[in-house]
Amino acid sequence: MPPQGNMDDSEQNPSRVRTTIGIDDKLPTSSFSSTAPTDDDDDEKFQYSLSAFEKIVNFLLCRCDLSDQVLEFKPVSLLQLFRFATPFDYILLLIGLVTSVISGVSQPVLAIISGRLTNVLLVVDPLSKEFKNKAMENVYIFLGLGIFVSLNDFLQYMCFQRVCSRMMTQMRNRYISSILRQNAGWFDKNLSGTITTRLNDNMERIQDGVGDKLGVLIRGISMVLTSVIISLVYEWRLALMMIGLIPVSTICMTLLSRFLEKSTANELENVGVAGAIAEEALMGVRTIQAFNGQEEMVAKYEEHLNSGKKHAIIGGFWSGFFGGLFFFWLMAFMGCGILYGGYLLKVGIIKSPGDVFIIVMAMLLGAYFLGLISPHLMVLLNARVAAASIYKTIDRVPKIDPYASGGKKLDKVVGRVTFRNVHFRYPTRKEAKVLNGLDLTVEPGTSVALVGHSGCGKSTSVGLLTRLYEPEDGTVQVDGVDVRDLNLEWLRNIVGIVQQEPILFNDTIHNNLLIGNTGASREKND
Repeated sequence: MPPQGNMDDSEQNPSRVRTTIGIDDKLPTSSFSSTAPTDDDDDEKFQYSLSAFEKIVNFLLCRCDLSDQVLEFKPVSLLQLFRFATPFDYILLLIGLVTSVISGVSQPVLAIISGRLTNVLLVVDPLSKEFKNKAMENVYIFLGLGIFVSLNDFLQYMCFQRVCSRMMTQMRNRYISSILRQNAGWFDKNLSGTITTRLNDNMERIQDGVGDKLGVLIRGISMVLTSVIISLVYEWRLALMMIGLIPVSTICMTLLSRFLEKSTANELENVGVAGAIAEEALMGVRTIQAFNGQEEMVAKYEEHLNSGKKHAIIGGFWSGFFGGLFFFWLMAFMGCGILYGGYLLKVGIIKSPGDVFIIVMAMLLGAYFLGLISPHLMVLLNARVAAASIYKTIDRVPKIDPYASGGKKLDKVVGRVTFRNVHFRYPTRKEAKVLNGLDLTVEPGTSVALVGHSGCGKSTSVGLLTRLYEPEDGTVQVDGVDVRDLNLEWLRNIVGIVQQEPILFNDTIHNNLLIGNTGASREKND
């Protein structure tokens, strides 16, 4: 005999006794103010400042502008990024890490083979049989290494993508499950648009941190280290001269990222305003036409587009400037390296011309790739901060927990609803008391209408009955038992609710009726 919220008497089944509470927005009631209590919907707010190590990393990456930033969440550890990985995922991740290192090491090895081939071209007589044999030997090594690297890189991307997709699917499921677990007070403070944006943006950042970009970063770092080691082994003097290319290339590309980030943000801001104007114009096209406002709206739209275009041109300038500067330094160091290497070859410190090319090409490959990936070195920090935000929601257990298994389940429901000295105020409007000592008893089989203006507490009373909220003081009882002592899932199953503004989900009417009771037959729903 479930109580029925917001129902008409004509909808009552005469064979069953129902307690009905109706709601009507007509008569005014008063609200009261007093000191607002705290509740568990007040999420802890804190700010996290970067550690000294993180500030040093930002400085080395020429991102001093990020050293003073204050984060909303403390970043999780790198290992915690893979919190939802299975043992099989860890195996794939290990394979991906190994193949990334192998891929990074194999690139400077190409410089060694190129140097060997250079020696053949410059030292061995082109008309001799030795020339052909040594040349073909290096060609076969090139071919074999190319096939090996292709298979290795394929395995690397497959492993990282597999781990990433499995983890992100699990994380999204857990996040949505946790969102639906929260009580109404939490949703009053976290708007649906904010939750959706947080889900999309943070998940994308986490995906960048644990996906193929992680493999690219590992490959780039291993490539640079291998390049430096190979160069130092062959000739440390020339290697020390060429090693200056690494910080120079990193500075160029990081500054490019920094300036592009600023200009792109300004461009998107203006384009976003232009998009909002276009949306308003399309939604109110009849009003615009009625007042002959077409030219005015087009002018406003064009003005913001032009502002965005200006920032896009600035971004293009910085891209061309730093991109050109990057290649200038590559060519400059290459020329200086060959010049100095030629001198060392002349004085006999370097024994063969191929060694010069090995050192120069190895350092060029390492510096070039590091320059390309240096703007992406921040993805790991961004992923760790985004994960902290997502995990905070996933780990949040509300005081009103629909997943809790505890609580009483009455053997027989009579249907007496009692409000005793109930006080309540909404979490977002704690200065205004909605209910101030409500006393009400609804007997089984009767219909009671709650009448008053919007916001006086009519729907709130029904929400307290189903524990969407909890009263600040007083009790709400069903058959003499406080609803806080009842099993929440059972309570919401015995209380029927027809909301003031019903929402139909994107499905059939029948499937909408099955929500919360998937085993109900069509005859029962009818």
